[in-house]
Amino acid sequence: MHAIEVNLADHLEGHAVPVDTALIEQAVARILQNEGIAEAVELSVLITDDAHIHELNRNFRGVDAPTDVLSFGDTAEGGFVSAPGATHYLGDIAISYERALAQAAEYGHSEQRELAYLAAHGTLHLLGYDHERGPAAAAAMRTREEAAMAALNLTRLGRVRPHVCCHEGHKEHEAALSAVKVYPKNELWIFPSSAQSCSIWTGCSTVGVRYCRVSTSCWPF
Repeated sequence: MHAIEVNLADHLEGHAVPVDTALIEQAVARILQNEGIAEAVELSVLITDDAHIHELNRNFRGVDAPTDVLSFGDTAEGGFVSAPGATHYLGDIAISYERALAQAAEYGHSEQRELAYLAAHGTLHLLGYDHERGPAAAAAMRTREEAAMAALNLTRLGRVRPHVCCHEGHKEHEAALSAVKVYPKNELWIFPSSAQSCSIWTGCSTVGVRYCRVSTSCWPF
């Protein structure tokens, strides 16, 4: 049984966007499961702010700037070598709350999805993956991250302006297709932000929830 501890920095308590710690645990657990980690491991995830992430990045990586996620692995040599039945300490992950919110808005998906994604990304780093080793390494990480998100039903769709219904040839449609390549180009996208903007579409009349309409299907994300 893995021990996954998710902590929220005290000064972030009560912020407008709550942190779904259970979902973050699930994202980490899914990565461990997909990677075939059968041995019990322990790791922690800290949701903190840009200032703290900046300090950690400067002190431990020599980079004088904030970032979205940092991973601090167990420095002991020998990999997964421990006494029978003992829990292996994998390391710690720190995630910037502000960066997660900003990136969620930029990419057009939920804040909870972004926090879960960053936790999955950090876990892969603890397991030895590193996207900075080159395109192939980056692709390997991205494939695993997206597989974990798909297993948790956390989709990532293209960012399109609200109140826009875009068909083939429109810039917004092409942007969506470039982000989600699994859909053919003759499908239609709509990202409403109110009932009025999408009332003509069956099933798209929920106020305050963004939807993506592909052909005749509609679902929240």
